[in-house]
Amino acid sequence: MDARRPSLRPRTGFVLLLLLVLAIGPGGLVVAGWWLQRQIRADLRYDAARLRYGLADRVERRAERWFPVTFPVLIEWSRSRDGIRRRYARETILHHGPPFTTWWLEDRLKRDSQDWRAWWPEHLAPNQPMLLDPQTGKLLGDWKTVFGIDEPGKMAATIRLAIASIHPDSTFNLRFLQTVGGPAWLELLAAARRVPKERAGLLLAAFPYDFNGVPVEMAESVRALQAQLAPPPDHVSKVRAALDALVAPTPQVVEALFWSLTQEERRSLLILGGAGSAHKYPALGILTSRILADRRSPDRALVAMILDSHQDVRGRRVLESVVEDNDSRHDERLQAAWYLFEQGDRRGLKLLEAALNGDFSAGLLNEIYPGLAFAEIFPKSRFTRACREYARIRGGTYYGGYRAGFWHRYDPVPKILPPAVEEARWRAWLQAYPGHPGEDDASYWLGRTLQWQGKHTAALVLFADRLRVPGGDGDMRGNFGLQFLRMLDVGTTEHNLQHFLKRNYPLAPFVQYALAVRHARRHDYGQAFALTENLEAKLFDTGLWEHTPFLIKDRYGRIHSLQQGKTWMQQTFRWQRTQWQSLHRELNGMPFTHQKRYLLAQRWAEGDGWKLGYLALYDRRRFGGLFIEDGLVPAEQATNYQRANRNAVAIELLWPLVNDKSAPAELREKSRYRQLALLYRQFHAYPEEETEAMGDLARFSNGVVSDPGLPGQYCKTSCARSRWYVRQSVDLANRLIAEFPGSRFGDDALMILYELSHERSHLERLLREFPGGDRVEEARAALDALEAQQAFR
Repeated sequence: MDARRPSLRPRTGFVLLLLLVLAIGPGGLVVAGWWLQRQIRADLRYDAARLRYGLADRVERRAERWFPVTFPVLIEWSRSRDGIRRRYARETILHHGPPFTTWWLEDRLKRDSQDWRAWWPEHLAPNQPMLLDPQTGKLLGDWKTVFGIDEPGKMAATIRLAIASIHPDSTFNLRFLQTVGGPAWLELLAAARRVPKERAGLLLAAFPYDFNGVPVEMAESVRALQAQLAPPPDHVSKVRAALDALVAPTPQVVEALFWSLTQEERRSLLILGGAGSAHKYPALGILTSRILADRRSPDRALVAMILDSHQDVRGRRVLESVVEDNDSRHDERLQAAWYLFEQGDRRGLKLLEAALNGDFSAGLLNEIYPGLAFAEIFPKSRFTRACREYARIRGGTYYGGYRAGFWHRYDPVPKILPPAVEEARWRAWLQAYPGHPGEDDASYWLGRTLQWQGKHTAALVLFADRLRVPGGDGDMRGNFGLQFLRMLDVGTTEHNLQHFLKRNYPLAPFVQYALAVRHARRHDYGQAFALTENLEAKLFDTGLWEHTPFLIKDRYGRIHSLQQGKTWMQQTFRWQRTQWQSLHRELNGMPFTHQKRYLLAQRWAEGDGWKLGYLALYDRRRFGGLFIEDGLVPAEQATNYQRANRNAVAIELLWPLVNDKSAPAELREKSRYRQLALLYRQFHAYPEEETEAMGDLARFSNGVVSDPGLPGQYCKTSCARSRWYVRQSVDLANRLIAEFPGSRFGDDALMILYELSHERSHLERLLREFPGGDRVEEARAALDALEAQQAFR
């Protein structure tokens, strides 16, 4: 037997239990079962507590004596949100080896979680099979042996289980298959050939994107199958495929194919390498020569630039002639002059100067992207003058400083001018310089000034318009998308949303859906359901999304396209409608009793309850929670921010229960503790930005004022918010213990206070007032850890 694994023969505890049952007869089985359950729970809590506070040692683990009775509990702990429980379960199961590791692995594969908590050792690979203990680094052996699947039959069955459980968001199973390597790829490819098309595409996506570790022949088979399952190619791909299929395409055939494309598609084909790949497509080379010779061709300058980038002297000659030819198209001459300027050739400098002093409305400057060098070379040009005026309005410079839309979360957005004055200045700037590359930036700031003045409907209209047609160089579309969603979510009133709907804008379905979500947040589920009647087809209409390239920027400045998340959005939309209809029937069919109120709060607080009031248009990308840019949330929007947070909604629902003496005592006790637990969860587990954005929650006492002696706005805000949560939590815990002496939640409440404040007095109070509580061992472990830290110091 492996020396590292303990024997599975009965432990002393089991022997004593058996003797006890035999002594007192079958009737004592109930008493023995109660004693056993109580003892096991106490030992598990003891072990977990010592592990949590860094006092764990394997020889001290009390619950070891009850294994394998504890195995079902450990399986549940391995799925827990609590990292300590997950670690304890993982270490214990790995320590005991097969068949328990095998059962754990099968459980994980059946569930195939996308959650990062679903542990799988990252260092494993087909050529690195030795498993290390994730905490100690101790060598455990070949992973297949550790998990009991080293026999070919068991391995094949496990691979089939992993493949059968793969879903679109798989993570764990993909890691497992990549660790297995060759046998897994064979079974995966065979399965992909057997299943329907949709499922086959999902299975093929499980292969590494670069086919690392996949045999060459198999990789080719996978690519061929993927090509069969791929959606119809776009027009450019069709042309390239047709060119590849022709053995010796004639110039006439190539030209017919090329001119069947739109101008944008032709440019894409040329940029992808066609113009510089005459050796691959000789006929295409002939075509590019014809384009260069045709002074009326709209692709002439582009072809010349591509050829020049491939060191083809024809390209430079054509570009030089285009710049000097007054009969060539103006946009073509400007593009050629800009390209030559970038290459150090200034022969088109006068042409560029004229463009920088001319009319921007034609959008020519957006084709050449004038950078700081242009402003420095032409300091008196109309373009540079516009840049200076932009900087005077916003601060910083046009090319940096506060041109973008994101700052540190607690730093207020700089406001050089009063909002009303800034609004007037932006309107004047936009009227004076239409078509300027910074037009979209100026429009963004115009929208922000409207928000600062409370002109939310006007701001919503502006962001909606610019989301569709941003203007300028278009690089602010992500900011427009984010502001539009924020306004739908929390940034304006329901009245303003209704006013927007009266204008019959193209984006009205988005606004109508947001209005329904607002109704659900204040528990008007019937109206939320009614507003979304027959809305799905309009909300997810392909044309609406194609004409609205919905991009949003997250708090890190990364741009994401929401088009890819339409499937999840649509599924969530349907789920919400079903839940809203169900809640409407439940709440309106019978009196709204205390029990109903508690169950509704529980529904919001647990599981998928967050989706009841979530604006699905974010596609799960409300990264920093309710992130704010301005440092402070306007007072009139505080309610919106709190209604958008599941914890705040549940806490608010529970207030009438804790304050109503006619409510059952048990329900009031549970409600009081749940409020405290939700407050702790918000502070401990949710993004700090969201906690700060909500401010002081409704019905609590006034928040703590920031300490003026703390350095920096960040510390002032963060420390003040911490004190507020500690203060309110202490108040809730004291009320709970005073109103319900000996409450079964008393020790839990005091542990929450310790986690918030790290004051040992809460631990001492727990041991003194709740010596029989189930958190006693955890409190003792925390005190031992504090004493160890003090001794170390």
